[in-house]
Amino acid sequence: MNIASRAEYRNRIERVVIYIHEHLHEPLDLKTVAAESNFSPYHFHRIFHGAMSETPQDYITRLRVERAANFLMKNHEMSITDIAMECGFSSPSTFARSFKNYYGVTAREYSKGRNLRSLADACNSQVCTMAVDIPTPQWQVVMRDIPRRHIAYLANLKGYSLPEICDTWLRLDRWAQAHSVYRDDTVMLGISLDDPEITPTKKCRYLAGITIPTDIKKDRVVGVLDIPAQTCAVFHVECRADQIQGHYQSIYKDWLPDSGMQPGDFPCYEVYLKIPGQSGDGDYSLDIHIPVRPI
Repeated sequence: MNIASRAEYRNRIERVVIYIHEHLHEPLDLKTVAAESNFSPYHFHRIFHGAMSETPQDYITRLRVERAANFLMKNHEMSITDIAMECGFSSPSTFARSFKNYYGVTAREYSKGRNLRSLADACNSQVCTMAVDIPTPQWQVVMRDIPRRHIAYLANLKGYSLPEICDTWLRLDRWAQAHSVYRDDTVMLGISLDDPEITPTKKCRYLAGITIPTDIKKDRVVGVLDIPAQTCAVFHVECRADQIQGHYQSIYKDWLPDSGMQPGDFPCYEVYLKIPGQSGDGDYSLDIHIPVRPI
């Protein structure tokens, strides 16, 4: 096995995944997307399908539908037509057809919370639920203006599986130590690009990232991106890994509707203050960052 070559292929596909995520509302054809990988469109189609088990177009359509589902669940101020346009669909009819094909119900039915079991079945996945019950958290919520963060990241594209995520962090740590990028103010953060109540769990995408000096613009092993400056609602959480999703559920169910705020455009992310392996007790100490803006 040529490890360097395999890492290069993985890095190129991860760059494409991030490019698609950031430009999902724009027209995306095969030639444009393939250009991000430096493969020809002909070869890129096969390489992407081999890595992701989806064609590029199927992947783009699925992400657009799932983003629309996020809007339907969490932003009730937008009309279904506006959501379709915001998510990159060429017309409301194209959106309606794609949404019904994927979820098995119409967007309007989905927005009213109907047929949740059929939604999980349609995704060929279980809706992610907490492994244990926890009381409704009493958070100390802080609104913070977070400055732009320049990060190096590695992507886990195999779902929110703790072993896979831990392996991704180990690979990132090896790179960081080899390149001497750790500083006293280095921030470790995880970006969850998908909601496991909407996206099939095995397809959820996670980025393990660390802040790095701004003069590092690219690297052959890791991806480099900027988290934009934004206002975040910050929730301090101490819990086990299997309880993190429960906190997200409570934030969106109990805190956000009464906050006078709505989710911003950037995904939520976690800043880790203590991660498993550092303390030996398997607990997480983290700050959940929810980008927000006024309603």
